[in-house]
Amino acid sequence: MKLITSLAAGIILCIICCGCEIEQGITKFKQPTASLKNVRLTQADANDVKLVFEIQVDNPYCVSLPLTNIDYRMTVGKAMLISGGAEVDAKVLPGQSIVVELPADISQDEFIQTFGSFKPGAKIAYEADVGLLVDTPVIGPVRMPLEKTGSIESPSKK
Repeated sequence: MKLITSLAAGIILCIICCGCEIEQGITKFKQPTASLKNVRLTQADANDVKLVFEIQVDNPYCVSLPLTNIDYRMTVGKAMLISGGAEVDAKVLPGQSIVVELPADISQDEFIQTFGSFKPGAKIAYEADVGLLVDTPVIGPVRMPLEKTGSIESPSKK
């Protein structure tokens, strides 16, 4: 009887100890990270304005991390400047990081509405919201919301 009691106590102690180790492993579980590093204006002419969103993605996993989709929205003041989405066909190699560049075009009408009241060279404050869809090997698809505020220089009129 003492043997069964001792064995049962040992098993319970093992379960409790292993449970603590499993819980610690879960809380220390690393997840991929992403940040919106920059939004830059690359071209402005009479037809359109081209912006580029620069997104850095870090992969702590020992397997590649596929990036599948990006959605974006950018406002100037309270006015919506641009919104949309794009498919991404990129992978972050194990233990590595990459910068993904997402180009976005603004039409001439949107350009005039937003930038028409700014003098060429003026700093224009913006807010950018970007969602990066990452296909993680452990939990599956995850949308990583990213935000950035900053300023871009008003393009000169051509």
